[in-house]
Amino acid sequence: MIPVKSYLYPGDEAAIQTVNSIPGFEKLLAFISKNSVERYYDIVYTSTYLKLTEKTAPEIYAMYQRACRRFGVEKMPDIYLHRSYDCSTFLFGMESPKIMISSSLLELLPPQELETFLASDVAAMKAGHGMIGLLLMVVNSFGGTLPISSGLLTYPLYQWKRQSYYTYDRARLLFCGDFDLTARLIGCGEAPEDIMEQTPFEERMRQNAEFLQISGTAGAAKALQTLSTARPWNASRLTELYNWVESGTYQTVKEANDGLL
Repeated sequence: MIPVKSYLYPGDEAAIQTVNSIPGFEKLLAFISKNSVERYYDIVYTSTYLKLTEKTAPEIYAMYQRACRRFGVEKMPDIYLHRSYDCSTFLFGMESPKIMISSSLLELLPPQELETFLASDVAAMKAGHGMIGLLLMVVNSFGGTLPISSGLLTYPLYQWKRQSYYTYDRARLLFCGDFDLTARLIGCGEAPEDIMEQTPFEERMRQNAEFLQISGTAGAAKALQTLSTARPWNASRLTELYNWVESGTYQTVKEANDGLL
């Protein structure tokens, strides 16, 4: 079993603490529980999207089962499929977590990469990230009716969500043990698979360096754009993952958890 502490990104932990310290946060959780908000979304998803099971998608479900075993998840969240051109998955829920997977992932990714992509959502669920997705949905859907200002929530939640992607990347690498594969998943949907495979890693890092060095007025615009989105820049993700490996921390984590991974 891959332990949460082996892949949880430090900024992710800090963001969780920030969200928990927001004034009135406990009232928001009580609101969600009292009004059966999570149950409402259960109904929407069950009535609209195809649930993937051993009968509806046996090969994909087998991948999902293996990922759950690797991360020690006994109660498997329901997993749904929706038609989308966005190469992504979406995890939400606290009492009854659910995973939504886009059809583009099934069309674009070979089996090993798809399994690794799914594994990161299982890891995220194990780390308690279902709360992020649920809270973002609640803020967007219920806005002014909440017992706490949505303005107080949005940016801390975005920050938590951005930090969580670094956790996903580490979990993927620990799951598959293949840095090149994990790096390609960070760029999933950017270009056709064959082009991603033949692009030298050094070229991606060179382009990343150009982005990270942007400063001045353009740098300020970059910072503002970062604050307004729940997804970090791919350049930042790839650089963080590379640094985790190059620093020797990844190898240390592997050795410390020998027999568990």
